Amino acid sequence: MRAKIFLEVTLQILATFSFLSEYDDIVLLSTTSRQASMDLIGINNERMDVIEVKSKGSSTLSDNEKRVKKLVDEKKVYYRIVEAELSKDLKLKDKL
Repeated sequence: MRAKIFLEVTLQILATFSFLSEYDDIVLLSTTSRQASMDLIGINNERMDVIEVKSKGSSTLSDNEKRVKKLVDEKKVYYRIVEAELSKDLKLKDKL
């Protein structure tokens, strides 16, 4: 239920960001940690942007956000392809 609410709020927020129309694709990055955040990757034919979404009036980056920005600024970002195989025995159980 919590994930559904988060998704609904996220979609409402995304709908208000008119600048997103400059991108062909938008990738949503979110966390469910104590410091929940929503960030985006915007992609068009010319570039790929990491978009840090901040609350209005809040421009301070967390230590982790500063670390990510530094890696991007230093061009230490790589495209990786990994292969995964899910076990047939994998079981997910709702705890509620």
